[in-house]
Amino acid sequence: MRQQKPFALSALVVTALSIIPLQFPFDAGAQSELNQSLPPVSAAPVANSGPKPLSAMETEIYALLEAGQTAEADAKIEEAYKQARHSKNLDSSILFLAAFSQFNDENYGHAATILKEIQELPGEKNLSLKDQVILQRLIAECYYRDRNTSEALKHFNLALICAGSNDIGTSLRGELEEGLVGCNLAEKRYQEAEAPALRFAQLMQANSNQLSGLCPFFWANVYLAETYKGLGNKQKHKLYSATAAGLLKTLMTQRNEIEATAGNVPLRIVRSDFLKDYMDETQPQSLGEYLWLATTFKLKTLPIIGWRDPDLSVKSKAIIVAVHGMGLDNRAFTPFAREMKRRGYSVFAIDVRGFGSWMAVSGNENIEYKDSFGDINNLVQLVKAGDPTAPVFLLGESMGGAIALNTASRYPDQLSGVIASVPSAEILQARRMSLTVAMHFLKGPNKPFNVGKQIAAQATARPEMRQAWQTSLKAKNELSPKDMMKFAVFMRRTESHCREITKTPVLMVQGLKDKLVKAQGTYDLFEAVKSDDKTMIIVGNAEHLIFETDNQNVMVLDSLCSWIDEHSAPGQPAINAKK
Repeated sequence: MRQQKPFALSALVVTALSIIPLQFPFDAGAQSELNQSLPPVSAAPVANSGPKPLSAMETEIYALLEAGQTAEADAKIEEAYKQARHSKNLDSSILFLAAFSQFNDENYGHAATILKEIQELPGEKNLSLKDQVILQRLIAECYYRDRNTSEALKHFNLALICAGSNDIGTSLRGELEEGLVGCNLAEKRYQEAEAPALRFAQLMQANSNQLSGLCPFFWANVYLAETYKGLGNKQKHKLYSATAAGLLKTLMTQRNEIEATAGNVPLRIVRSDFLKDYMDETQPQSLGEYLWLATTFKLKTLPIIGWRDPDLSVKSKAIIVAVHGMGLDNRAFTPFAREMKRRGYSVFAIDVRGFGSWMAVSGNENIEYKDSFGDINNLVQLVKAGDPTAPVFLLGESMGGAIALNTASRYPDQLSGVIASVPSAEILQARRMSLTVAMHFLKGPNKPFNVGKQIAAQATARPEMRQAWQTSLKAKNELSPKDMMKFAVFMRRTESHCREITKTPVLMVQGLKDKLVKAQGTYDLFEAVKSDDKTMIIVGNAEHLIFETDNQNVMVLDSLCSWIDEHSAPGQPAINAKK
């Protein structure tokens, strides 16, 4: 039997506690497809009687959490749980808290076992219908996190059986259908994924006339496109892909307009607003249930975001498609993109499959490099269609730099140039990293562990950057040993792809104070590129992160802009960039 770790609560619960006060025209073909596929899924609404008053134990734990004393709250939960079990006085309140603490410490199987005890309690046989649904959904989430998709499917289905045709709320029912889709897609069971994917899209379609509903409806169409691609149905794959692309274009435009007028809205504020609405709909009955729902709530964000002048009459000097590094996401390019926008360029940043927005999309949490190459090429085609006269450059940093070079070798005719910042595969402290991966491999090749802290520590010496990395809601700090080995193999293959770059102009950038990768690895990739048009910029005082940092190097940006301007296609119309 696996030894359980001690109880542990993260600082995320403190953020969650701050919430407790105790859409766009889409493709007509896709709309018709959904309307004809399934009947309405809801009937009479189910309402809980309202949150139960906090017990003395819950009140004490709540006060500790609110004060940020998570270790003390953790100890209190463990003490209360042991006492209740010893006295055979267990109730749902302490079991929810105990299970949550185990879940938060990644003891997913043990958390599921504790949750199952709730339904066996003598006094809990009369759980409300919604409470039964939520309980089964949480058990399913435990198994899904533990990579046990068969048990996860069983409990997602049990939750739907409990719900029946009753109106349990769009959000909760959507989570259950999405859970079924994710489990089946993770196992490539496309036939079984089709029906819940259609039901999920139907649910999300109902709110697609509101801005808050657009993003979930976009992802519903991504699910359908992926399902029909797996089934080999080219017609439906094309239909739902086109609908998703249209929704994405509208969402990117709206996001860009909001940022241009209101500035960058921190993701935590956005999540808090959506979480409050979610809590109002799900109506958690206890502190433990609330913490569970707040922690497992998945905010849907965009896999592609852009920065360009909202005035479409202002032509961009060039378009830059940016690809992030290991563990980061598209928002990491925000300071760089704002400065480049000010200089007259447009920037679009994409999430690599398995990172950023993809982590909240069930069945898509795994890192997929090959699919990302296609995503990048699709984005290049999308931005070209919106601005046919602007040259397009692909920029990537670290892992993103290697992805950019790989993509350029596959689609040589689509780009005016490729910029690869610190793409070296030669990791400093490689022996230490290999040992860490090997130790975790013995615990389970697919079980994620926190590698982000070590990567961040080597990537930058700045405490504020490390903190931002570790606390980012979209950062992927946990990877499995299998992910890390796959990453190492991918990075090693970059040199062979560099030899396939024969015509595309290449710019590489390397900092001499890089403590994560060896500069020689970047130099070797530079030498491997067969294109005669290649340039290297060596920055003496730069750490690993050069473009994904709030501390942009003006001299590097000046050199980058000069290189881009020099390699922009001839015969461009006169630039009318705003000063």
